[in-house]
Amino acid sequence: MTQAITSPTSPLSFLEFLETTPEDGNRYELVNGERVQLMATRAHDDVADFIYDAFRDEVKHGQLDYKISRFASVKTRRDDGLTSGTHP
Repeated sequence: MTQAITSPTSPLSFLEFLETTPEDGNRYELVNGERVQLMATRAHDDVADFIYDAFRDEVKHGQLDYKISRFASVKTRRDDGLTSGTHP
């Protein structure tokens, strides 16, 4: 479930999204130039926990020098050039 937070007059860039997203404990994504608050379902959180744990186990098992974080935003770009930021 998502909820639009603002309706900017011009779309936010990915950098503006990163610089202006509040650090209030909520999760946000950039969708079509608009900041959207995520409200995950329990099933979504369960899948995210499973993937997070699987990555951490593989890094530990392989003694890899990687950091696994739940707090990253991933930049994506559509064919028309509009960028989004998702929180997988």
